[in-house]
Amino acid sequence: MSTRLRIKIWHRKQRYAIRRHRSLDRMYRVGVAVVGSLLILAGLVMIPLPIPGPGWGSFFLGLGVLSTEFEWAHRVTSFIVASLRRAGTIAQHTWQRIDAAVHRRVERITGARLVQTWLEHQRSLQVPYAFA
Repeated sequence: MSTRLRIKIWHRKQRYAIRRHRSLDRMYRVGVAVVGSLLILAGLVMIPLPIPGPGWGSFFLGLGVLSTEFEWAHRVTSFIVASLRRAGTIAQHTWQRIDAAVHRRVERITGARLVQTWLEHQRSLQVPYAFA
């Protein structure tokens, strides 16, 4: 069993134990709300900084903390993850199309296809040639 899975199981057991006590559950949820909100606010403050990364990272970390206890935050996080996956797929397909088009254009311009075909023909004949 992986360490991550062990930690997840341990946390779930602890959370169920906390849920049995109403006041402890309320304090836990308030603590999660405070920590998550502080991370989100810190992220919002850091986003305009010229350093890439910490603002958005803190923002999404805060949203992740909130999504452990609040359904609305979980829905927002799930929506963002799905949107990012869709955007990644679209970007990947677009990049592959552009990359293929550029390669075809370069091959046409340089005649690399002709040279490649000639070399493959030479290899298939198993005849040594002077240029290689």
